[in-house]
Amino acid sequence: MRTELALVFLIHGLIHLLGFAKAFDFANMAQFTKEISKPAGLLWLLAGQLFIVTGVLYFMKKEFWPILAIVTVVLSQILIFIFWKGAKLDTIANVILLMVAIIGFGKERFENGYKKDVVSAMATTTLFDELITKKDLSHLPLPVTVQLGASIDSGSLILRSVEGIQFPISFMRFKNTVPFSFAELITNIIE
Repeated sequence: MRTELALVFLIHGLIHLLGFAKAFDFANMAQFTKEISKPAGLLWLLAGQLFIVTGVLYFMKKEFWPILAIVTVVLSQILIFIFWKGAKLDTIANVILLMVAIIGFGKERFENGYKKDVVSAMATTTLFDELITKKDLSHLPLPVTVQLGASIDSGSLILRSVEGIQFPISFMRFKNTVPFSFAELITNIIE
């Protein structure tokens, strides 16, 4: 899904280049009924380039792509309001890309906050070289006990912290629930 969404950013950027082409008479476009000045054409060029750069940054999983996407969508939407008749359909793409960018921004903030909290917690944690037994796990929820207990039995678990332990998603689900929420779906799109 990452590739498809990056392509949406790229194609949307290329569409914005039409405003630049119209302003500098590189092409005759009947859909732009309003005349576009050269300064406005340069803004269309800037918006197009920013969408293309945002698509590349998104595809490369760079942390700052959501901020650039939000700024680019705002610039794009201002241009669309000015030239509404010929560019109003771009609003749909802008709304979709803005939603993705806001969710991506929230995801980045959450992950960065989590990483900062882990570093802070690990700095104040005392590590022990004690072996963990099943008795030590008895107060934990059953799925956690089962997963960690299997690792203890096989002798493959040397636990100094809980960082990096991953549980199958089936442990997180309850019977009779929807497999994916809307937030999970959008998060999967962004990842």
